Amino acid sequence: AVRHSNVLDDLERDESFNPEDYPANANDYSLQVIQVAEGSNGELFVYVYQPSAKYNPVYATSISFNTGREELKFLNYTLTFLNSNSTLQKYKVDGYNVSSDAERRYEITTIYRKPVNDSEATEDAGNLIAEVPFKVGKRYTFTDGANGSQNLVVEDLDVITVTDKYVGFVRYPANYFFFNTDSIDVHYVAFSTDRKIDKLLEADVFYSQQSFSQVGSGMTKTYGEIESKYSYLEFGEEIIYTGSKWWSNEYSWNVIEKPSDFLSSEEGQYFKQGIFNISNHSELDDVVKAEVSSQDWVLRFAFTDYKHTSGGVQIPYDNYFYTIIGDVSIMRLAFETDGQYYNLGVVDSKQTGKTTPDNKTNTEVKLSDEITALISLIAMAVILIALWNPISSIVKIAWNVFKWLFDKFIIIITFPFMLVKWLFGK
Repeated sequence: AVRHSNVLDDLERDESFNPEDYPANANDYSLQVIQVAEGSNGELFVYVYQPSAKYNPVYATSISFNTGREELKFLNYTLTFLNSNSTLQKYKVDGYNVSSDAERRYEITTIYRKPVNDSEATEDAGNLIAEVPFKVGKRYTFTDGANGSQNLVVEDLDVITVTDKYVGFVRYPANYFFFNTDSIDVHYVAFSTDRKIDKLLEADVFYSQQSFSQVGSGMTKTYGEIESKYSYLEFGEEIIYTGSKWWSNEYSWNVIEKPSDFLSSEEGQYFKQGIFNISNHSELDDVVKAEVSSQDWVLRFAFTDYKHTSGGVQIPYDNYFYTIIGDVSIMRLAFETDGQYYNLGVVDSKQTGKTTPDNKTNTEVKLSDEITALISLIAMAVILIALWNPISSIVKIAWNVFKWLFDKFIIIITFPFMLVKWLFGK
């Protein structure tokens, strides 16, 4: 195993460091990043002040930072605990190798840990906190000098903090057949921040996903590997679903919306599909409506497949196949406020929504107006053909009657003239 130097020995290389500046407090479970360092083998180390560590230690789980200059791209990395001394802890950033550039920067927004009690872990409306965030808001810039020397500059980093949010998903049928077994789960996060946002332009979202299946009468459950994912969203873009079959439904959703627009669009989808007009009537849960409407913005960041089939004759059973989405955390927001443009890293928890959809749907399928009109014309033609013989007979009789009556009418009309002619003709 690789041996790592002790946290206190590392920190005391800085002559200004004083351990007494980091006192113990058994009831303080916060995390505070006090330094970062680069190892000789390309590792990146993080030094943390954790007040309760001497008595009731808690440990950091991950950290989010950006290393680019021209493009902000905040990524989340897990942390490995190495050692501690009283309230001081040392971690290694997993999966990160220090760049060979002469100047390297680490813009750190957030460090996370697991919840320590139920009040930290539980949110409203069935949401759970997977990791609790602690603001860092520091930029560490390392510059290589002559003779192997190294210079470090630490600066404050402007960030934006999420103050409240709700994570959920809505489910829509993938096609309009009554025996449909496929659906689409559209995942979203509604949130508010500590800054006013007039127009939200871009958003980066971190989340984890894991495949899940439950099959057979024994309800055998299988979980896939947990994968870390990122969605990069821009205002005006849409999530578009187009199925591969002619009877598949088609959907589109805006990725960035105000809550009022989100609620309006999720309360019903109507579209034309070939010879059919299909309307999906979606009804959101009242608690969900209240949660979403209380926020400032909504991001639709992913959609996944859901499949439910049934089997068995003597012992019926259900099969389920879907994707679990969790650990949702907003990483970056670009926005305009009072005419000023901002592009900031975000301090936000990793939050997981409930496993059931926030809506109920029913699908109504009707023939399109054009097809309905065509069918009406065809029906009239068929009726006319079917009744042609009796209709033609009736028409013939009616014509003969009309002709006889017309002849009599002519005789009656012309009789006075004929009588005058006969009298004077004599």
